[in-house]
Amino acid sequence: MTENELKDMLKSETRKLKEIDAFIKRNPGGVLRIQTRNGRRYYYLVDEHGVKYLPKKNYNRICDIAQHNYYKKVKKVLEDNIRAIEKFKTEYIPHAEQAVYAELSNERRELIYPYTPGILDRISKVENEDFCDAPYQEMRRYETEKGEKVRSKSEVIIANILNGYSDVLRYQYEKPLYLENDGTEVVVHPDFTIYNLITGKTIYWEHAGMMGDAVYASRFVNKYNLFISNGYIPGVNLILTFESEENPLNISNVYKIVSGFAETD
Repeated sequence: MTENELKDMLKSETRKLKEIDAFIKRNPGGVLRIQTRNGRRYYYLVDEHGVKYLPKKNYNRICDIAQHNYYKKVKKVLEDNIRAIEKFKTEYIPHAEQAVYAELSNERRELIYPYTPGILDRISKVENEDFCDAPYQEMRRYETEKGEKVRSKSEVIIANILNGYSDVLRYQYEKPLYLENDGTEVVVHPDFTIYNLITGKTIYWEHAGMMGDAVYASRFVNKYNLFISNGYIPGVNLILTFESEENPLNISNVYKIVSGFAETD
């Protein structure tokens, strides 16, 4: 149960209590007693003045008293529920698995994966999934820490930084992504498809490494527009980084981007 769910539950119980309390205050009190004799039903009001017979011509009043008695019982249960929820809120630790993980030393974190439902299945899927490779495999000439081949030194840097957050993140290199362009399906191969194992979110990373080349830059703008038209928005589910000969990849920015996506809140 999340903290927001607790707040919603408390809000719901409080609203019901307020509505029921308003009914109780504006309707007659006392206790309705019902007796059956010789197949006939008799109603009595029991209050501080004693016991009073209520003829059936006062049926609406009888119903109001019965409703009042019912709501009095409901009120007590709601009040108990509200006290229980408030007590639970003070003692409940949301995301306990993450809270415990955050208290571990770095040495111990290196030895484990933080728990989240289905985490082992997601890790297995990411690491074992087969997919068609992007074209021009011969251009993969640079090796990452994981031993995979990528197309540029900058992609090596990005891959290695991502791998440094392997307790939270997993990635696939040049996994195909199917998009639509004017009603036609097209396949692109984002440089990195990244999974946050804790939140379950997926984000795509495209690195434009030759922005000083006019033809390359034009093609990248077309690809960027294709991402946008298919609902992949920078800063939401798409990461874009750029460099040129005059302005190489800013490694500090890469760390900031990766650490931001690795957050589990």
